[in-house]
Amino acid sequence: MKKIHILLEGPTEEKFVKEILWPYFSPKSIHLNPILVKTKKTAGAQDFKGGLTSYSSQIRPDILRLLNDSSAETITTMLDYYGLPQNFPGYSAKSKNITPQEKLAELETALANDINSPKFIPYLQFHEFEALLFSDPEMIDKNIIGEDKQQQLNRILREFGDNPELINDSPQTAPSKRLFSLYPDFKKTVNGITIAKEIGLEKLREKCSHFDEWIGKLLNK
Repeated sequence: MKKIHILLEGPTEEKFVKEILWPYFSPKSIHLNPILVKTKKTAGAQDFKGGLTSYSSQIRPDILRLLNDSSAETITTMLDYYGLPQNFPGYSAKSKNITPQEKLAELETALANDINSPKFIPYLQFHEFEALLFSDPEMIDKNIIGEDKQQQLNRILREFGDNPELINDSPQTAPSKRLFSLYPDFKKTVNGITIAKEIGLEKLREKCSHFDEWIGKLLNK
């Protein structure tokens, strides 16, 4: 069975890999191994996860460590464009007057060049995991009891040309912030994963082209 390490930054993404991607890849003899970025250690050497602040001291060392695992054929990332640290390779692309797709391509290319390994596939999410949920606004509304905000969700999606991945990145307008605003009881690791399961991986791939491209690369590596 082929092993793929996926370096990611939070428990929501970890559950997404284990509960949604893993059942899709496993019958194809591909084992996905989600690994949270280590952000700091205590004096007792206990690892802590979450809160990315530095590429050079957090993300890059973990990628290089995983590349040393000879049992893994591929190493990839699942990191949020929205919260990248400022010393991330190609970070200046975020301020350029180019399309979001071009910005993401520059960042992923810069990351690939910095790591410089044929085993490595860079993937940054547009703009965070919650964007994928906008693939089906009905499923979002259906799974959060007591709220009826599907029309608002539909308006948000239309604003971005029905492309969930383009829902933008700021403290007010990031996908997760929009969901929290509409659904105060929204819980990422509970509602988010349930919604993604009900939408299904095939529809997520159909609606989110960059995500689909990444899944295709992992399947065909």
